[in-house]
Amino acid sequence: MNVQLPKTVYATFVGPLDQTTLPRLFQNFDGAVTGQVEDVHLLFQSAGGMISDGISLYNFFKSLPLAVHLYNTGSVQSVAVIAYLGGDQRYVSRHANFMIHKSHFPAPERSNAAKLEALASTLIAEDARVEEILRENTTIPDEKWSQHALHDVYLTAQEAVEFGIANEIREFDIPPGCQIFNI
Repeated sequence: MNVQLPKTVYATFVGPLDQTTLPRLFQNFDGAVTGQVEDVHLLFQSAGGMISDGISLYNFFKSLPLAVHLYNTGSVQSVAVIAYLGGDQRYVSRHANFMIHKSHFPAPERSNAAKLEALASTLIAEDARVEEILRENTTIPDEKWSQHALHDVYLTAQEAVEFGIANEIREFDIPPGCQIFNI
């Protein structure tokens, strides 16, 4: 049974970026591409997740043959900011925010120096991947990068627009009568 999809689709995604949610996102966007959807407007709310999953979603959004409009209506945090940067058009609600931080991982129980050194090397490599994407796609000022080295950095909607994370402040506005797809 083939379901006819509209040319413009409205959807929501709320959750972590992990091995459970990414296949759902991929499958739903596959349906949109197959259904010849031209524009997807996605409310995107996430506290982050695994770095590799966030980077994968960033690359996936960039590869899609349709326009991806992402809306931060509350908060997009951690590696979800990277995924968000993959959208063609990125909007932020005026009361929403973003949070970026360095990678972290709990030290394994019964760690020795070699295990901790390997963990530190992994975290440094992950930070480099994330920072490269942030620097390629944004104009975050040096002052914020200095803060980022020490602690979590929260950015307002206005700062997100100023720094190129979001294109503009705009609310997620669904036209009357539209079906909303929940991913």
